[in-house]
Amino acid sequence: MAQYLNIKIIILFINLNIITMTTVRSFVHLKMVYSALILLVVIISDKLAGQTKDGPFVIPQITLTADPGFGPYIAGSHLLNTFQISDLPPQTSKIMFRFIDSDSIQIGEAQIRTGIDLTSDSWQVLLEDFNMPLSPQFHLQLTYKEVSVADYYIPYIVLADTVSFHSSQGWGPFITNNYTFSDTSWNPVPLLKSTFTVSNLPPRAYKAKFYLKDVNSIAIDSMIVSAPAGQFLQNASWADVRMDNLPLNTQELCVVFYCNGAPDDGLEYRQTILITPHKPRLYSISEGTTLNDSIGIFIQNPMTGQALMVDSVKHAEITNGPGEPWLNGYRGPYSFDVIKGDFTIEAWLQLDLDKIINFNQQESEFIKVDSVFAITYVSQYGGASSAFRFYAIANGEYYRLYEGGFSNTLLSGSSWHHFAFCMEGTVNNLYQFYLNGNAISTFVDNNNMNYILQHIPYTYDLRTKPLIIGGNDHTQYSFITAFDEVRIFRYALAQTDIKHFMHRKVMQDQSLFGYWDFDDQRNRLNWIADKGFLNNSGQLKNHACFIPEFEDLFTIRDTIIVETSMKNADSIRFFIIDQDNRVLDSIQLKLINSKAQWVTDISAQPYTASHFRITELIPAASTEGFETDYSLYILPPAPIATPQCNWGIYYTATGGI
Repeated sequence: MAQYLNIKIIILFINLNIITMTTVRSFVHLKMVYSALILLVVIISDKLAGQTKDGPFVIPQITLTADPGFGPYIAGSHLLNTFQISDLPPQTSKIMFRFIDSDSIQIGEAQIRTGIDLTSDSWQVLLEDFNMPLSPQFHLQLTYKEVSVADYYIPYIVLADTVSFHSSQGWGPFITNNYTFSDTSWNPVPLLKSTFTVSNLPPRAYKAKFYLKDVNSIAIDSMIVSAPAGQFLQNASWADVRMDNLPLNTQELCVVFYCNGAPDDGLEYRQTILITPHKPRLYSISEGTTLNDSIGIFIQNPMTGQALMVDSVKHAEITNGPGEPWLNGYRGPYSFDVIKGDFTIEAWLQLDLDKIINFNQQESEFIKVDSVFAITYVSQYGGASSAFRFYAIANGEYYRLYEGGFSNTLLSGSSWHHFAFCMEGTVNNLYQFYLNGNAISTFVDNNNMNYILQHIPYTYDLRTKPLIIGGNDHTQYSFITAFDEVRIFRYALAQTDIKHFMHRKVMQDQSLFGYWDFDDQRNRLNWIADKGFLNNSGQLKNHACFIPEFEDLFTIRDTIIVETSMKNADSIRFFIIDQDNRVLDSIQLKLINSKAQWVTDISAQPYTASHFRITELIPAASTEGFETDYSLYILPPAPIATPQCNWGIYYTATGGI
């Protein structure tokens, strides 16, 4: 058995300099720079330690250097350590570098190199990859002359992270006035001061130097705190620092501690500070309503749908709904007074623009009840303008009551347009045609009105004929080629209601005479369901059929305007973010006079959308820009039930059930 007697280890430390360290707890990157530490390990045997097969065994002497040394290292921080060995014994065939803990258990991965007659080697490690414990050892093992093994164990100094940062006003974001405003209406924020305090300082700290630094690590301001002569600092503070006047590119607070026995350049700790400009102005404009610094509540657009295709003979026929007879007829869209009643008729219409231009001074019916009313489309003035006409029908005769005219320039850009006619006859005798939610010039034919009131029992034939959507009894062509979202209400809608609902589904409303959107799955059987309470359903006639819904029918153009507070901002990024922080939609726009405008359909986004984000991009500041978030609420598509036979009849029981 080999015996080792009176083994001496001579360790020579030369010029140990620890320059900078930092705290992990304050989310600061550690930077440790050491001058070369040369460790000369000399192992001398006073006696013959043993015998190999070739003769006496002598413990070898080697040269080992460590840059930046064997500590101190703050646990968990960033440090690149390089170990180099030379002057190895002859016939060295294996070298192993590693760390071990106080129980001699290996820490992390070792480096092992084999060869023939190795003379030197090095090991470069990132210490944060090793999860270093306290009181570890550096272990070097050499194998030489085939069977001889020499082990070298050197203590490695690891310090726990103890320094704590505190700010009386937190770490931001702080709104600053230290930039050029885009105009004079941006009011500066009030003066704001903060006190920075660091505690649990390294041992024997006699001076602390505070720095505020920008993104380029250039000092913006500084402060030195020194201990009285012969004493040391337990904590240090920098009081009343102006936070409302820091540059936008301010990035961090740095504190360097100078301690006895520490590097001459001190130990450095860092803490991030967030500085932001004034919050931008945001305007959300949707359907004529403007909100300041907020986004409205939206309903997600329906994903799919159908429309009704018609021509001069193809049409839909809406018959009487089932139920109890009422004055020799049934409830339905053919039971309202067209002169003294209240009602609204609206629909999306696909127009044949070529026929409208070429068939001048022609008139085409597109919706009627043959015993109550008819509505026609008129092309006039050489195809330069058009008109809607509303007729009362009594005793088989047509009496024009109302007409609304408009320029055909309003039809450019799309073949689909929204039509509405509102009548309030019970009190005010008000009437109005609308095109795409906008009122058009409307007049009444008082001669026909007075004649009907005095001579014609115009309500006699109510509830005796079905509602016809499409078709045309008077010409061989039709100006209207398709319908969608046909609705008849028992009251006169206000213009704001028309604009609001023309791009939305309507929930069940007891004021509906009928609501036909042609989306019911039973439509494949030529069935047209009524989404209203009265169940006035119908069927397709003369080969009328369904086509895909107009893709922009439920599109609402919303406008988001952002006005930045900074003259030197150059563009804005708009984002719609979902609840999982994923980007659903985005766009980057250049600023014009400090403003950027995004026109989009927010309702086209899914209901998982969570917030709206804008990022102001400013040269020479944070490369990611300055972010502001706004809450965004998009509700799921409105649920519309498929009606069932007689669901409009209410049953009651007496005496209990």
